[in-house]
Amino acid sequence: MSALPCEIQKHLRLLLLSTSLWASALPAADPAGSGPERAIVIGGETDIAFANAEVDWSELQQRDLPAIIANMDVGHGATYSQSNGGPFASGPLTWLQWQLRDDAQARAKFSGNDCGYCTGSDWDLRRHNID
Repeated sequence: MSALPCEIQKHLRLLLLSTSLWASALPAADPAGSGPERAIVIGGETDIAFANAEVDWSELQQRDLPAIIANMDVGHGATYSQSNGGPFASGPLTWLQWQLRDDAQARAKFSGNDCGYCTGSDWDLRRHNID
């Protein structure tokens, strides 16, 4: 990717990391922890990937990397079969709005004392090294 402009490299790298983390796996690349914040988005305790996501979350914390883990109790299939991806789609889409477009409203859903997904939503959000 070195021939691509820096901004495009950042976005491609984020998409690669995001894709692997939606599947609940730590990325093999980027071991030093540079780069974007990480997100693990999971369908609650009934999600077949839940246990693996919890292991990944622990490892992210041990590496002291900025990250979130967002759970919505909808199972492994989430709500993607519903119109516009259903309520589950809002978490990953908002995350990408923040990470790819530096959208302040999207950031406020995950960061700050009164973050939008911290209370009063269907999401159970845990954060590490994200204000």
